[in-house]
Amino acid sequence: MQTSGNPVELILPRQAAIRLLLLSLVLLGLTSAFSYIAGNASAPVPVVAPPPKPLAVPPPVMQVVLPAPNPVEQPVPSPAMSQPLAGRTYLQMGAVERGVGEVFVEFLKRRGLPAVLAPGPNAEIYRVLVGPLKDLDEITRVQAELQAAGFSTFLRRYRQTSAP
Repeated sequence: MQTSGNPVELILPRQAAIRLLLLSLVLLGLTSAFSYIAGNASAPVPVVAPPPKPLAVPPPVMQVVLPAPNPVEQPVPSPAMSQPLAGRTYLQMGAVERGVGEVFVEFLKRRGLPAVLAPGPNAEIYRVLVGPLKDLDEITRVQAELQAAGFSTFLRRYRQTSAP
């Protein structure tokens, strides 16, 4: 028997092709489901450590005694807070909140500079001043020392005392 070089064609009606496709999809789905179930069944079960045993002696209980609250708290004046002297010259480092200003004043006093915290333009802002300074030589020396420490300043002369 002679065969021609033509490949064999399988001709299926449309409905048969659809049935074959659906059957192969169902078999693929079943195979995947069984593989998933078999994989989960053979996976090692994680070991859960038992909870730690409680201590035989309970830790000591601390009792905190709070002082009775003050009905009206008055702001405590800062030792650094001062009213600038009228007619005297100061170097102003900045206008900041009170807490920041107190830190600046403490830092400057540790460096041996006459620093004060003065009232600012409103109730929340305070001026950090160095002085009073006597003459141009002292102003130049202090300004150079502050610039060497990384601070910028400007000269301020108080003509009259201002209210906070």
